[in-house]
Amino acid sequence: MDLSEGVYGLVRAFQIAGSRHVLMTQWALNDPAARAFMEDFYARWLRPDADLHPAEALRATQLDWLDNADPVRAAPRYWAPYVLIERG
Repeated sequence: MDLSEGVYGLVRAFQIAGSRHVLMTQWALNDPAARAFMEDFYARWLRPDADLHPAEALRATQLDWLDNADPVRAAPRYWAPYVLIERG
C-alpha cells in the first residue's frame, strides 16, 4: 500500500482483509459526538428484530440525528461526514 493513497488505501486494506463494509468519515470529528453516533448506528444495525443493511442503518441514524432537538446531534458536521464503502 502506497502511503500517498491515504484513507482509500486504508479502506482497500480492510477490504483485502475481508471486510464487506467500511464506515469512514470525511473529516475529523468531535470524539464524544462521534462515539454517540456510532453507538446509535450499531444499536440500530445490530438490533435483533431489525434485519437492516448497514446503509439503511446509517441513513436512519443520520435522519434521527438531523431531526433531534439537541443542537449538537442536529448539526450536520457531526452526522454528515459518515460514508459507507462496500466491497463490490
